[in-house]
Amino acid sequence: MLNVHTQCHPLIEKIVSGDQTGADRAGLDWAIANNIPRGGWWPAGRLAEDGPFNERYHLTETGPLGYQQRTKRNVQAVTQ
Repeated sequence: MLNVHTQCHPLIEKIVSGDQTGADRAGLDWAIANNIPRGGWWPAGRLAEDGPFNERYHLTETGPLGYQQRTKRNVQAVTQ
């Protein structure tokens, strides 16, 4: 039996993002609107260009590792 995510969007298993403003944020918002699993890493301090990150995105903070580590972990999340 297929789950609802596979039935509605067979090519999308999960949206992984760092919650940057623009396309990253739009992808997370789309995932929420379409009941698609989402996750990823955000940098220490939970700040984006437009303010603090929103908890509804279900991302994990990198701690003191910063933006480069956030990007590296998000790439690893989708390539493993």
